[in-house]
Amino acid sequence: MSKEFRKAGRKDFSKPISAQSVKEKPDFSHFMRRTEVIGSKSDAHLGHVFADGPLPTGLRYCINTAALRFIPKDQLSQKGYGNYLNLFEGCVNSDGKNYKDNLENLL
Repeated sequence: MSKEFRKAGRKDFSKPISAQSVKEKPDFSHFMRRTEVIGSKSDAHLGHVFADGPLPTGLRYCINTAALRFIPKDQLSQKGYGNYLNLFEGCVNSDGKNYKDNLENLL
């Protein structure tokens, strides 16, 4: 998932990192009408998607924290996620500094 934004303290995203990674299906449980997000391979419940998100998609993927796996950038390749390294290019931390600059200052 990409483009994290905050709403109600949960991890929310505006789109999947890969359309092939997730499937969506209608969910009418708890007297609500919403769309469930499930893993394409696992069929596991990941969260829900709502149509009140930011532009350009207008979608808000509310993903359960238990469904997320956080991997440090320097371990992506060895864990089999090296193809996502390009997503970190130009990223800035909350202090406004480039991710790479902060990493070099720590070493």
